[in-house]
Amino acid sequence: MKNLKKSYQNLNFNKVYDFLDKKVFLYGFVHHIISLKNVIFLTLRYENYLIQATIKDKNLFSKEISLESVVLVHGILTKKPSKKDYQFSDLEIVTDDICLLSKAKQLPILINSNDKIHEELELKYRYLYLRRKEINEIMLFRSKFIFEVRKFFVQNGFFEHETPLISVPTLNGANDFLISCDLNSDKYFALPQSPQTWKQLLMFSGFTKYFQIAKCFRNEDSRSDRQIEFSQLDIEIAFTSEKEIVNLINKFLKFIFKKFLNYSNFKIESLTFKKALFLYGSDKPDLRYDFKIIDFFPYLNQKAIGFLIDIEINSKQFAKIKEEVHKFFQNDYFFLYFENQKVVTNYQNFFNLDQKKAAFLFKVKSPLAIFILNNNQDTRNILGLFRQTLIKNLNFLKKVPYAFVWIKKWPMFYYNKLEKTYCCFHHPFTKTKLEKNILKSKSEAYDIVINGYEIGGGSLRNNDVKLQKEIFKILGISDAEIDYYFGYFMEAMNYGCPPHGGIALGIERLLMVILNESSIKNVILFPKTSKKDCLLTDSPLKIK
Repeated sequence: MKNLKKSYQNLNFNKVYDFLDKKVFLYGFVHHIISLKNVIFLTLRYENYLIQATIKDKNLFSKEISLESVVLVHGILTKKPSKKDYQFSDLEIVTDDICLLSKAKQLPILINSNDKIHEELELKYRYLYLRRKEINEIMLFRSKFIFEVRKFFVQNGFFEHETPLISVPTLNGANDFLISCDLNSDKYFALPQSPQTWKQLLMFSGFTKYFQIAKCFRNEDSRSDRQIEFSQLDIEIAFTSEKEIVNLINKFLKFIFKKFLNYSNFKIESLTFKKALFLYGSDKPDLRYDFKIIDFFPYLNQKAIGFLIDIEINSKQFAKIKEEVHKFFQNDYFFLYFENQKVVTNYQNFFNLDQKKAAFLFKVKSPLAIFILNNNQDTRNILGLFRQTLIKNLNFLKKVPYAFVWIKKWPMFYYNKLEKTYCCFHHPFTKTKLEKNILKSKSEAYDIVINGYEIGGGSLRNNDVKLQKEIFKILGISDAEIDYYFGYFMEAMNYGCPPHGGIALGIERLLMVILNESSIKNVILFPKTSKKDCLLTDSPLKIK
């Protein structure tokens, strides 16, 4: 150990077999220790490579060396028989010297294990959890993914521009993270919820094709596909059209899925916002599963909508479904279930129905019909949420592993009954043609949905300063507030504003789909909890 004091060239794993029967140096973490009577076997980990160091002289080994300690070994690289399935399991370093570089104390979580870890430990000791092979490979994949994203857009004529992270607060400042430059001042900057106005200002500045992997910050509750800090692929194009942007993103998605998944069975569908809500009760439907909200009127002779479940289910699954549907509709739902060649139902009128019409409900083995005696959009929206629950609890066959759909022709506004004000479905900079009935105004907006995740959203932008002011007014923003929060933007629109449009795609959500991860935390190096805490640093902190 005394001889290994200076830095040495580490073993090159890309050409490892070139060093057979030669003396090598290897730095690494101690992944595993086996101590026998006359020999000690150390499995060392460098990046995600594992290699065995065999120590025949026990005097070389210090009892201070523990799991995850960092060591440097020197010896001859040789081949050995192996039945293990990891790369380079057929190699060992017959060690003649070893140096402990950094001792690890007792571990709060195991690295050389696939056992599930409690999320609190996973986040608090994130630097240890990231040593695990599975999560480590996800983060390396993310790095390669970002590289290919940049390469694609550069090759397609785009320029990457960085927009400010110290930005202007928004009107709905409750979702802003504020930054004070002077503790004695009541003025604040804010971290950007998105680079929306900045990228539009770039178009005003004469740039025509912009992209950026942008950091965004939204002070809102986290969930499985949302964090307070996230990355988005931000794109803006001058003198463009919806068709150009949609074709660009289609080309990008085909490239990414072919590159990383070798997936080329592409069918990118398109639905209007209205039709998506009508058929699926959702503006981000998961089209991998081919069942829709259907109208039961032809069979029940009264207004009713719901689902016909065309798969075999057992009584246990049926009980679970009843439990779930009760959460959404309490007792205001009806079911028809075929069990042991008998109809089980809480719909008393069933036996008075025209049996020829009702027979359609039982055209397949063990069907289940669930319906609500209503046919309004609010009911469809709730059925849309219930559809997601059915997908999770039943073994529906997937039509395809990846289902892509554009949601287009959005309304510009909706009415918030609680706040008693109009709001935008996307944002106030979206291009629109205002109608006398505000709620009938359409926007030139579009979302891309994959497997039920809203991966991206965009629109053509308004480039008429008078119309922009009208939109603000409809949203209840006063002249004083327009000037205070958006004065810089409105002023810029007065000096020649090109027609332009863009889109932003969530990097983490796209990675979740590609890697089949159920939580956004699994594709972020240092995520926060659902309560917006960083357990690793025990922040946020009170400033002393």
